[in-house]
Amino acid sequence: MDIAYFILNKCLIYLSDLTLLSIVVFLNSNVAILRLCEKSLKVREIISAEHIGIFAADPNSIAKAEGIGSRLSLPVINVRDAKPLILEVSNTHVSLVYTAPKSPGATLVDFVGGKMGYRSKNSGFKDQDIIKACGIKKGMRPTILDATAGLGRDGFILASTGCKVTLVERNPIIALLLEDGIKRASEVTQTADIAANITFHNCNSVKFINAIISMDMPEVIYLDPMYPHRTKSSLVKKEMRALRDVVGDDFDSDDLLTAALQKASKRVVVKRPKGAEYLADKKPSMSFDGKSTRFDVYFVG
Repeated sequence: MDIAYFILNKCLIYLSDLTLLSIVVFLNSNVAILRLCEKSLKVREIISAEHIGIFAADPNSIAKAEGIGSRLSLPVINVRDAKPLILEVSNTHVSLVYTAPKSPGATLVDFVGGKMGYRSKNSGFKDQDIIKACGIKKGMRPTILDATAGLGRDGFILASTGCKVTLVERNPIIALLLEDGIKRASEVTQTADIAANITFHNCNSVKFINAIISMDMPEVIYLDPMYPHRTKSSLVKKEMRALRDVVGDDFDSDDLLTAALQKASKRVVVKRPKGAEYLADKKPSMSFDGKSTRFDVYFVG
């Protein structure tokens, strides 16, 4: 069963909803695989309830933790290390935590403190390649759809310029962390104006893009798909490890680009590792190269 579970877990992204329904019917006696298939029909989720739990950091956070558990259909646990991965809930924030010894620290979305908070307070984003790639300059503030929001850092940078930014994240666990971070940013004076520029949706990105009507087309669609990693260096940062473990790779990134090219009114911007192949083997109109990252720009219209 372990081998079958592993193979199914890695192949879910390729399966149609009809195929998944067939698997559910055929394997309805296998609770683990059934649960995995059911979740994938909804959100193409990778991690299962067997591996993650909700933990209240203090008694005052129990009700909040129970609400999150109900929302995500995940168990609320009383022992912190009862699961290898937990969503730790406090009155101030929600974080994703590995409970094993010597694991990396907690992952949370924080636009107020740390580097993000400092740079937003001191206008530290204005010269970044992402801003140039999206066509943001004096007198030009395009509407932007970030269809692969993740932990929201790129979207927050774009919103800090005054652009109206729509964030879409399909994974419900990552979406919860992002919602929590946006909420806290909206409550602090130095970041409240930036948070006000952000609209957030937790849903399938391809379907969201395809549903856009002509009068609502964003000027820019921004994509930063999770690419299959080849070396351990991809997992150096704890945030990247958390994203990979919870989300997995974006095997439908080619479909994202195809949909984006049809719905953006001015350009599509794709973030890639420097030296990586073009998404869908499609050569961009132009690129901005950084030390480790490349922004491919596709002009449309």
